[in-house]
Amino acid sequence: MNSGPKPAAGPKPPGGGYKKPPPGGVSNLGWSNDHSDEHTSATNTHVIVNTAGASSAAEAAKKVADMKNQGKYVDGYLNLGRVTPDEHKQMYNDIKQGLDAIGKSIGGVTRDPKGGQWAKERWVTPQAMADPKVRAVFEKAWAAEIARMGKQGFDAIQVDNVDYYQRGNGLPGGKDANGKNTREPTPAEVQQAAAIGANIANAIHKNGMAAGWKNAPEIAPQMASQYDFAVTEQMFQSGTGNKEWGVPLFKNFVDQGKPIYNFEVEQKYHGSVPDGWASYNKGGQSGYQQTANNL
Repeated sequence: MNSGPKPAAGPKPPGGGYKKPPPGGVSNLGWSNDHSDEHTSATNTHVIVNTAGASSAAEAAKKVADMKNQGKYVDGYLNLGRVTPDEHKQMYNDIKQGLDAIGKSIGGVTRDPKGGQWAKERWVTPQAMADPKVRAVFEKAWAAEIARMGKQGFDAIQVDNVDYYQRGNGLPGGKDANGKNTREPTPAEVQQAAAIGANIANAIHKNGMAAGWKNAPEIAPQMASQYDFAVTEQMFQSGTGNKEWGVPLFKNFVDQGKPIYNFEVEQKYHGSVPDGWASYNKGGQSGYQQTANNL
C-alpha cells in the first residue's frame, strides 16, 4: 500500500536535538579580509563560516557542505545589531519592507557609524528597539534568516552585535563616533536586549542548530542558560576593563560546562595587539585559560 510521500523533516527540537559544539577552540573562516585563519592552531574542528554576503542560498549551502565534508563543526555568522545592504541581503530587504509597512525607515531606526571600515553598516538603536512595532519587524526578519541558515546546513549560529544597546550609548566614559561623551544604557534597555536574546536562542534551537552568544558581557550571565557556547573578542588585550569585569561575566557559561571561544585579532585592527589568536576554556583567569598561541 502506497501511503504517499513522506512529510518533510521538521526542525530539530531544542534540548539535545542539535549537534553540540566541540569543547574548546575556534578557527575562523569567511571573515571579510582579516586573515585570521592564518593564525589559528589546535582549534581546527570548529569553524566560523560567514555566508552573510553570499550571492545565493546555493552558494552558502555549498560553502557549509564543503566544511562539513572536512569534518568541521560549522558555526554560522549572523549580524543582528547592525544592518547593511551587503550582508544578509534578504534579511535586509525584509527589514526594509517591514519598516516601510509601519511608516518607518532603516535610516530612522538606526545610527550612522560615520565612516570607517564598515561605513555601510548602520547600528540599530536601543531607542528604536523600545518601539514594539519596530522590534517586531526586526525579530520577524531575524527569525526568517535563522530559518534560511538552518536550511543551509549550519551546525550552529553565533549572533553578533547583540550589544546594540551600547551603540549610541557607550560604555562608562566612552565616546561615540563623533568623539562626544555617551551615557550608559538604562536597565530597561539592557533587559530588553536580554529578552530579545532569549527569543533568538529559541528560534535557533527550533531550526535545529546550537546557539552562540557573542560579546555583550552585561547580559552574558542571563544568556548562559539560553545559549550553548559564547564567543568573545579581545578579552585579554583591549584594556584592563575586560579582565576586571568583562571576563568574570561569562563565568556562568563555564559553570554550566559550556565552551567559551575567545579570539584576539590582528594588530592592524586593534593598535598594539600582536598578530595571532588564542582560545580560552575552563580554568585559568576567572574561567578562562589560554590553550593555544602565545600572544
